[in-house]
Amino acid sequence: MNAWSWWSGEPQRLAPLVLTKWFAGKALIAVPERPAAAPDALWRVQSLYANLRAEGILAAQEPPSFDDHWQFVRDPAALVHGERRGNCLDLSLMFAGMCGAARLRPVIVLLRRPQGAHALVVVPDETDNAALNAAARPFGVTGIARDDDYDKLALLDAIDNKRAHAVDVLAVTDPEGGAAFATALARGRAEIAATSDERVTLVDPLYYQLAGIFDQEELDEDPGDGAEFDGSVAKVYKNRFVVAPERWNAWHITRALMRPEAGGEIARASLLAALNAKAALRAAGVERLDAERLRTVYLWTVGRDPEYTSADVLLVEAASVDVDREIPLALVHFVLGVAAENGTGVQDPAIGDWADRIGFLRADAETFARKYAAELADTPHWALIDFDEESNRPDGELDWTSRTLSVTVEPAVGDVPSRRYTSEEDLADAFAELVADLRRKVAKNRLVVDLVLPRKLLDRRVEHWKVIASWPEKLPVSALHEPRLRWWYHLRTEVGREVQRERERQVGEQAPLLAVPAEHAADDGALQTWLYREEATRAPCLVGGTAGDGCDPLTRILGRGHGHVLWYADDEGASAARVTEMSVRWKRHAALGRDDGLPERLVAFLAPAEKPSVIWNNLNGRGGVRMEDGEIVRGRLEGPEKRRA
Repeated sequence: MNAWSWWSGEPQRLAPLVLTKWFAGKALIAVPERPAAAPDALWRVQSLYANLRAEGILAAQEPPSFDDHWQFVRDPAALVHGERRGNCLDLSLMFAGMCGAARLRPVIVLLRRPQGAHALVVVPDETDNAALNAAARPFGVTGIARDDDYDKLALLDAIDNKRAHAVDVLAVTDPEGGAAFATALARGRAEIAATSDERVTLVDPLYYQLAGIFDQEELDEDPGDGAEFDGSVAKVYKNRFVVAPERWNAWHITRALMRPEAGGEIARASLLAALNAKAALRAAGVERLDAERLRTVYLWTVGRDPEYTSADVLLVEAASVDVDREIPLALVHFVLGVAAENGTGVQDPAIGDWADRIGFLRADAETFARKYAAELADTPHWALIDFDEESNRPDGELDWTSRTLSVTVEPAVGDVPSRRYTSEEDLADAFAELVADLRRKVAKNRLVVDLVLPRKLLDRRVEHWKVIASWPEKLPVSALHEPRLRWWYHLRTEVGREVQRERERQVGEQAPLLAVPAEHAADDGALQTWLYREEATRAPCLVGGTAGDGCDPLTRILGRGHGHVLWYADDEGASAARVTEMSVRWKRHAALGRDDGLPERLVAFLAPAEKPSVIWNNLNGRGGVRMEDGEIVRGRLEGPEKRRA
């Protein structure tokens, strides 16, 4: 970007800002074939005005000034490709450059009017050799002479007799597509006529350029290559700016946001810093992380819950956190976090060179990577394995004809394909395959598992099935991954979810364990009466016993929202002794709190045959992951709507 500024005390320094070379060969100076009767110079000026008007440039809000201070000047690239707003001086300099490129000899006219300064362009009725002869001053009969020989009456006479054409270029910004050329000419003459001689200054830019006094400013073109954001950035940010960039690369971003009123310097700095980091993020392996895993990395490294899942948008969001700092730490940490996820870091040339460019020490990057890896290893992944819907058969038995086993992992580890099963034997194989795939994706990180089961599988001790390949024999999920079971049949309706929420509001984090009396567990009426007692309502956990012929205590207990259950499916009458033992253990470990590790601590020293099934049917997740109300849908996590990009 050419952030040009100009001081009114030296009007001749506007000459370098008239860019005839930049316009050469561009469509902006294309002139259609002239009708035979049309004067050549006037036809060119009119055609150039029409080209500029077609650009649809709007009027800038800030007033220009020719008093004793500096004025900002927008370059033509910003007017055409960026902000697309300009004042009278911006547009006059641009139009003068177009005229010069079209073999005309434009003159900038500066007017210091009582109502405010103004700029316009006068073009003498000369063509073809005008630029080559520009150094031969004065113009003579046109009325455009040396600055100190200015004669307003002579200039007005030349305008009236079509020997010169005064164009108020600001007319292209009029509402409804800009004013007609005739209007721009009329305004130009009127403005000159209304301004006294001593308040008019003429600048002949081609004279200064061809005489070797000033060279034209260099204005680069869009290189057409290099880093560029994908469409997600435009989707999120385009409506935040007065005028959005045509393309989301550095060249267009710089020009579109070169002024505060166009969207802010902070936004521009964030976008450019993020764009500069794209190559490093690609080298870090961002494409190997799915959206949810990337979102988790952002949360851990930046410390904010991300609103989006697009890698490019997250880069910009991270850059905006520390935009006022010399080194954008949040952006650096995000890139390094992605690199650590994929086992790389500043040893990758693209990442190391980027860190060097922005002044982030490689030693600090390596320290961060080690710390991140250590925290990653200590943070468990939580897998929610769904064994599919409840049975719809009248007899309540499972319909094995078409069932699906699926998993959701938080933080995400990539896609773990679902498995189909059509029998209990198929289920064991599908469960083993899914767990093996899941363990490979989680790799060396800690994994805790919840199993969402239909009622017919809830008391089959699925967590103790030997499905994990090991030597000398296979291991169950319960041996390695602290499984908890869930039953969500009643959570399919809002009524059921509210029952569950109300139950969780009543229980305390460290309230003592309450066991279901054995005599009530076998009688449905007695059990329902007992569950409504205040003592049972406020208990944090119920320990089930054997099921009688007329009572299914587990379904009844869970359906009432009692979501913390240690369950023994026992036909031998041994559950009463185990319930007593669990009650004693609960009191010993109650300080741990209801959800964070207490169920595993209670049963840690029991043999597998003695272990109860831990049915923790609460509305929370595991390992620091929490499910918000409304995100539970058949054993899966639904992302909130805000995760949209």
